Amino acid sequence: MTTSVTYNQENNYILVVLEGTINNSVIESIRSDVIVLVKKHQCFKIIVDLKMANNELSISDIFWQADATTKKLGAEGMKNPSLKRAIIVEKGNTKAEFFEMVANNRGQQVKLFESLEEAELWID
Repeated sequence: MTTSVTYNQENNYILVVLEGTINNSVIESIRSDVIVLVKKHQCFKIIVDLKMANNELSISDIFWQADATTKKLGAEGMKNPSLKRAIIVEKGNTKAEFFEMVANNRGQQVKLFESLEEAELWID
């Protein structure tokens, strides 16, 4: 698994790029890295590029991860609506669609896109 979590100062968003297999431990590690950058830069816009990732999470894992994000944000003193996440995936990615629905039902702002350009327009 190759991951990159960086702050894009020019456009004021955090960019997460994942290549390889996604599992619970990868998600937990990335979530921690993102929260560090959110606090450091006071940046609440996040783009996650999953086009080169292989999602091995089960449906129950995806449900749990959305809930874990809500709890982690609360523990860090942040509210769900303060973060806005654009996720880049291939069209028809049913696991990503399920995550989008569950996350939004948990009060998070999550939307799926097929390109970085679309994600940047929405996140701005």
